[in-house]
Amino acid sequence: MSNETSTPSSTRPEGFLLPDLSWAMILLRVWIGLRLMAAGIVKFKNITADGTITYSFDNYKEWIGYAYEPFMKYGGLPDGMARLYTGSLGFLLIGTGVMIFFGITNRIGLLAGTLVMLSLSFGLFTLDDSQEIGFIAFQFGLCIAALALARHNRLMLFGKF
Repeated sequence: MSNETSTPSSTRPEGFLLPDLSWAMILLRVWIGLRLMAAGIVKFKNITADGTITYSFDNYKEWIGYAYEPFMKYGGLPDGMARLYTGSLGFLLIGTGVMIFFGITNRIGLLAGTLVMLSLSFGLFTLDDSQEIGFIAFQFGLCIAALALARHNRLMLFGKF
């Protein structure tokens, strides 16, 4: 018998600076957060004929008019629901992206982001756009993976949630 005292493997940190799968979770959270924020911000963007890029609420209103019709026509959503969804989508994407990126109520932010991705999937199902469905499915899978890894997140705000 050895008289050595060893640290149980469950309490010993593994890895560089952060234990277990923390780095994987942080990188995944950063990617998902940036993706959602960028997807929301682009809805406020307009590029003019001379190449000038502007971001404004007027551009967002124009995007809503463009995005609203397919949801109304093909998605089977009633008029009010289609308007509410398209009108709030940009803000939902930016808000959940910020929550995930900064780890604000980590699990709630990841769940909200995953639900937004699920809603985007529903919209694409109604349009039968297989390529876009594949892209969203991949991003949805990353959100699910992040939810599964949420207990490994070490850098977050309001971590109990």
